[in-house]
Amino acid sequence: MNKCTKKISYFSVSEQIKKLISNHSSWDSQRNSYYGLTDSRSILLKYNLNYPEGMLPKNNTKQDVFTASLLPIISHVQKLLGAAYCSRSMIACVPPGKEVKRHIDPGWTFTIQRRYCWVMKTNPQALVYVSGAEKHFAEGEIWEFNNKEMHGAINNGQEDRLHLIFDLVMLEDALAATPKEFEAGSYDDKFFNIILKKKNKSNIFEV
Repeated sequence: MNKCTKKISYFSVSEQIKKLISNHSSWDSQRNSYYGLTDSRSILLKYNLNYPEGMLPKNNTKQDVFTASLLPIISHVQKLLGAAYCSRSMIACVPPGKEVKRHIDPGWTFTIQRRYCWVMKTNPQALVYVSGAEKHFAEGEIWEFNNKEMHGAINNGQEDRLHLIFDLVMLEDALAATPKEFEAGSYDDKFFNIILKKKNKSNIFEV
């Protein structure tokens, strides 16, 4: 593909997870008006609907069974990278014949995050678009891609395409890149304070 995407690992999709996602029907719709996501569905695991950029997250306790099952995948990537904070996570579904319209995720805070997806279910006609190139991500693959570039997805197949999407913030990189002062109580100020609190726990892999 291009330099905006990179396959970093593989993690097999267990029969337990396949059964879990096949039996789940209570998909969230609140975020579907954001950034070209009208045709997609999601299960929000760690998210804050008041901040659609995905920071200042809240754990969705209604989805604890999913969070517990998917923790090993996120932790696996965290350990590959080093000390990192998971700022949000969700399961994203693109149904057959639907698409995620091409868009760029807005906001300064996305510049200090890394976006990952783990392919839970797919088909050969499900494609991801990033910065001028299309690619099929196969089941079990874990990909990093730059969501500050134009990106989207389309599913021309007959089955749902399901990705676990999560954002990781490298703690030291974030502290080095973050301005020292923000307006008190602002969105970025709140996020910066989250990062500062994590600094002393840098050996703890947290989801």
